[in-house]
Amino acid sequence: MTIHGLTAYGLAITNLQREDLQDYFFECTADSKDLFQKIVKLAKNQPKFASVPSIPSPVMPGFIESPGFIYNLIGDKRPLNSSEISTLFFNSTKTGFICSLSLAFSQVAGQEDVRHFMLKNVKLAGKDAQSFDAILQQDHLPVPEK
Repeated sequence: MTIHGLTAYGLAITNLQREDLQDYFFECTADSKDLFQKIVKLAKNQPKFASVPSIPSPVMPGFIESPGFIYNLIGDKRPLNSSEISTLFFNSTKTGFICSLSLAFSQVAGQEDVRHFMLKNVKLAGKDAQSFDAILQQDHLPVPEK
């Protein structure tokens, strides 16, 4: 949740002209940063913690010799780039969290229609996470624990 807060607060700051509101969202950003760092520190001690895959820096620069992204549609599959890897990993992690949270809400929902909605969300989020994981696995990359 802090990831979404940090993103939203940054967007809010850039869309405000009032200095008092900017200051407020800067404070929110600082608080979210502190909370995020505490969460990561605690999470690193958990057995199921999975950090985002690291990509080593190349020794020498390489130049693309294929037609690039378009070639992926008509030719051989190209490897994922670092931005795609981190986005897939993040989205897989996030949908796993959504799945768990929706399951928890379904178990305590007082109304049957809310329970069914949450269980439907569990299935949809699970399918999304499986799709993200499959793409990562095709490139022999780690998949986050759920």
